[in-house]
Amino acid sequence: MDQIPSLQPIAGGDRGKYRLVVDAIEELCAKLGPGARLPPHRTMAAELNVTISTLTRAVSDLTRRGLLITRRGSGTTIAKRIPPHKEPVAEGLVDFRFNVPPIEPVAHILREVLAAVQGNADVFQAEPLGGSATARQAGVEWLRLRGLNPASDHVFLTDGTHQGLIAALRMVTQPGDKVLCEALHYSGVRQIADLLGLHLLAVPIDHRGLDVEAFHRLAREFSPRAAVLTPETQMPTSTTLAGPVRHEIVATARETGMFLIEDDIFGHLASDGEPTLTSLAPERSILVTSMSKCISAGVRIGHILVPAKLTTAAEKALGELGWTSSALYSALSQKLIFDGLAQKAVAAQREEALARARVARSILGSAIVIGDDGPKGPKPSYHGWLTLPPGRALDRFVTELADRRVLVSSAYSFAQSDPVTLAAVRIGLGNVSGDRLEAGLQRVASVLNGGGSNPLGFV
Repeated sequence: MDQIPSLQPIAGGDRGKYRLVVDAIEELCAKLGPGARLPPHRTMAAELNVTISTLTRAVSDLTRRGLLITRRGSGTTIAKRIPPHKEPVAEGLVDFRFNVPPIEPVAHILREVLAAVQGNADVFQAEPLGGSATARQAGVEWLRLRGLNPASDHVFLTDGTHQGLIAALRMVTQPGDKVLCEALHYSGVRQIADLLGLHLLAVPIDHRGLDVEAFHRLAREFSPRAAVLTPETQMPTSTTLAGPVRHEIVATARETGMFLIEDDIFGHLASDGEPTLTSLAPERSILVTSMSKCISAGVRIGHILVPAKLTTAAEKALGELGWTSSALYSALSQKLIFDGLAQKAVAAQREEALARARVARSILGSAIVIGDDGPKGPKPSYHGWLTLPPGRALDRFVTELADRRVLVSSAYSFAQSDPVTLAAVRIGLGNVSGDRLEAGLQRVASVLNGGGSNPLGFV
């Protein structure tokens, strides 16, 4: 295989090189042809004279566009059907890759909150690590909406769920430890595991959301230190664990001495009364949550709830990640919570999520799953899981959508192990609004149906 030519140093560092890295990889793909395997990431980064993070970002973006296929443990190959060399133009582009709530339903609430802190210079002071006493009490009130009643000194402020997950794993693991998680999960968990030197063990997913028999077997066989799970509208499948499954998970954790790290980022938006793992096993559970998925993606405030025996470890873990919290975001979250505005915002997002789900189901029918039906009806969710019919190739489907200027996230993006045998994509419904939402979903239906004029036959 020919070497990729090295890039000449460019002023501005890796940020300035990024576009040239993407171009170089695209040119190499055109030269090697469909199905060829690319060199290892570190080799390409060295030849291109960029950092591994810049190279990885470029590969990830090209994978999302359908040019590359990246499978954990198997390397990166060129898709069998290469999309056009140019990126899709902005006009007509529908981007379903991002799972974020729309701003429109809560814009008036956020404007009110911003107006309340305007002119208060104190919001630019340093916030104590983990939050001030008032900020922690706000966290208590926020968690009470999830059926919890924690002591304020067990609640810590974070800069979002990703930081919360890093801190949680840092509290209870050491490099080399094994950690269970769903076979399909938030892709950031892989990055966190690599950062902390942890070995992820993927638990198969079934119709219940988690194969509890496999969970029990892996826990007994490998003695993992912790499990990272998303019981509520799981990422990316949007399934929710039923009460009996949650009790079985807790029983296994207690039997094996394992900690449970509960990613509850969708809990406020979607839950209609199921008990959290943390409420069932408070002595060995760490709950991690955020406002970014239930109010607005830009509200970068999260909370973690830890058992009493881990409060010192929590302080230490957060201290390794930063010296202070954001006083501005803390003030915004306090205003939202104490004035009842957070509840109003969540209610508005729940209503909007249900409305968008109805639109998606009217176009894609039973092919897409958007939140399980709970005791009170369909669960609100801004992400849906579209499973392809038997015989449809996942990489080709994603590429065909890209040709139609529709971008989605394939199952490969969430896989915690290889091989990935499930042909499915996640569709984020919050990033696109109005006519563009319907137009994009119609294109998805058309490609799913092989390009017919009456997609899937749904009315």
